[in-house]
Amino acid sequence: MKKKIVLLWLLCIRFCYAQPQEDFLQANYAYHAGDYKKAFELYQHIAGKGRAAWYNMGNCAYHMKNYVEALVYWSRAERQSTRQEYKDIQENKAHVYTALHMQQPIEDQHMLLAVVSMVPWFLLQIILLVTCFLLYGFCYKKRFFILLIMLYSVLFSGAYVCYTYYKTQQALYAYTVKKTVSVRSGPDNRSHERSQLQYATKVRVQEQRTDWSKISYDKQHGWVETASLIGI
Repeated sequence: MKKKIVLLWLLCIRFCYAQPQEDFLQANYAYHAGDYKKAFELYQHIAGKGRAAWYNMGNCAYHMKNYVEALVYWSRAERQSTRQEYKDIQENKAHVYTALHMQQPIEDQHMLLAVVSMVPWFLLQIILLVTCFLLYGFCYKKRFFILLIMLYSVLFSGAYVCYTYYKTQQALYAYTVKKTVSVRSGPDNRSHERSQLQYATKVRVQEQRTDWSKISYDKQHGWVETASLIGI
């Protein structure tokens, strides 16, 4: 495994100002000493965890072979991560899926997918802007109308980007924590079983009802017991 999964993010000045510095440092010492269980417990008791604490908890969980927990904590860390930190987390997750003999799901790269999904839209907007720019040079009597179209295109594109980012940030995701999880057509055990999900499968939570959660995965949806999931 690459060294980066073993190394901690130790930028304490940056990460610890909102966390009890002493607890954070004690957890770091325990981690370096190989006492991952103690380190995990110390990180867990830190109030107002930042991405460094979540990331380090993921490392501890990985070394204790609690792979789903590692995925969850790394996912929490990536929400406010920098580009390089996000890349490190994705590489760490790849190690987990390799250990589980699973293919890393595309959903684990949802931020990148959100950007990629906008590419056709941006191409269309560029074509529209270029067309308007050319028309602007020839249609003197309709320049005001063409300018309005160009302004609308820019504003609408910006609104679409903001909406896509907001939708991605607000989405609720979870991982399955059982060896097999039955996906049913309704929120009870009497409902028809549509399929089964394996351990460490990432799903999107659409709705929750007491003991049941409605999820979507791989362009499918259904209901699973909430106890079989751990939320990100």
